[in-house]
Amino acid sequence: MKTMKTPIGIAAAIVLVLAICSCGYRPLLGERSDSIGPVKVPTARNETSYAGMSAQLTSAVRRGLARSGVETVSGNERAADLKLAIESVTGAPGMLGVESNRLTPRDIVWTVVLRVALNGPNSAELIESTRIEATARSVAQGSVASVESLSEAAREEIVGDLAQRVVLMVLEVR
Repeated sequence: MKTMKTPIGIAAAIVLVLAICSCGYRPLLGERSDSIGPVKVPTARNETSYAGMSAQLTSAVRRGLARSGVETVSGNERAADLKLAIESVTGAPGMLGVESNRLTPRDIVWTVVLRVALNGPNSAELIESTRIEATARSVAQGSVASVESLSEAAREEIVGDLAQRVVLMVLEVR
């Protein structure tokens, strides 16, 4: 059996190879020009009574953007403006165990909701206001009512997850 090499077959093979080899963030045939340029990342606004996460989250987002090749600036009027707002930090009982013939929480599941928006240098909405959330667990110390703060390890896990997702959102716009 003899196979025919036609221009249509060759073109289809090339299109297939390009489709398979393309990356979601970078075009295969050359670099795309940055559509947003530098990004201004002010400190995340904390709309909760829970203190201590804004600076950590902002730093993680800035580091992630820098590692991804996105220039971050502090006061440039011509830069895109990334807005981060921590809307809620909540803890709820996770796994339960029996202790002294009572069900008691073994850990607390913490959830942080973050609102993200990105406006271009010309005030065009590049990422409309979007809520994302991340969760982590802390070991419960006594009853759920006595737990007032999440562990440092849980905070780092949540901040890392949120920062990574924010960076990916910005890269999708670029």
